[in-house]
Amino acid sequence: MYAKLFDKALAPELRTKRVFILVRALDMPAHIAALPVLSNGAIAVDISRYQRREGEEGHCFIGGKWSGIYDYFQQHPDVLDRFEYIWLPDDDIESTVENALEFLSVVARNGFRLAQPALELDSYFAHALTLQSPYFIYRNTSLVELMMPVFSSALLKEILPLFKDRHAALGLDLFWHQLPERSRRAVAIVDATPMGHYRPRQQFLAGKMTEMQISILEESRATHRQLGIRRQPLANIGGKTRSGIYLKQGPLLTWLYMRGLKSNLHRMTRRSLSTKELKKLKREQRLFDFHTPAFDQGLYQRFLADFKDAHSKT
Repeated sequence: MYAKLFDKALAPELRTKRVFILVRALDMPAHIAALPVLSNGAIAVDISRYQRREGEEGHCFIGGKWSGIYDYFQQHPDVLDRFEYIWLPDDDIESTVENALEFLSVVARNGFRLAQPALELDSYFAHALTLQSPYFIYRNTSLVELMMPVFSSALLKEILPLFKDRHAALGLDLFWHQLPERSRRAVAIVDATPMGHYRPRQQFLAGKMTEMQISILEESRATHRQLGIRRQPLANIGGKTRSGIYLKQGPLLTWLYMRGLKSNLHRMTRRSLSTKELKKLKREQRLFDFHTPAFDQGLYQRFLADFKDAHSKT
């Protein structure tokens, strides 16, 4: 049965582009745990625990998701050389094994360097742009959020220093799509493989950071100042429709996207979108300028230089 599922669900591209999945959690989600067997070794997984429990081995880091991810790859730097893609989903993302395999296949097939699955419409969400659009296979976007990004290993190597001492890392997802340079086709939200998020946002993280006497808000403000982050309009740059047509940014793409969203408002049972929010979202599609930087390149390069200098002394 496993072999048949592998043959059916895994794209040929994923057979040669190996994927590593790291989950910060107490226990490995079932749909993630099954992937190594079902992919015949094309996918490997590991867990980084928030706390040590008796009898458990493996990586443990007391802190937030992103500071823990940084620590993990400091201890296992070889992973970034052995795999082409690194997926970092939250532990409360719900999906089937088949759906997760198809998501990774779409990413590999299209050569995305940064991507995420769309959210099921009945999910808790922060940004409406991340909700599934029924008319698209994927959309190239100006946002891939912190919840469940997959990176090319080359991109993750570039941005890994940003994760050090950033527990929530709020703000990084507002500009990492422009690293190492801007691209219209390399960043995407995959609508064909939506996943659910049914735990209220930041509930677990906020509790942990309160215990550590760390303010999520202050961390975010410091990140914005240090890197000169400037929020762009959250927009679709292009998209491949279910019929296989690729639409570039413009009135037709916006019309089809907004039509899909408005026709599915009734499915947004955990949080809906007001008329004001819908108007803002439509306006941002028009206002988005691909050439506008989302961060200060000089401050970013200074950060990398300071990090490299400090790292070379340890």
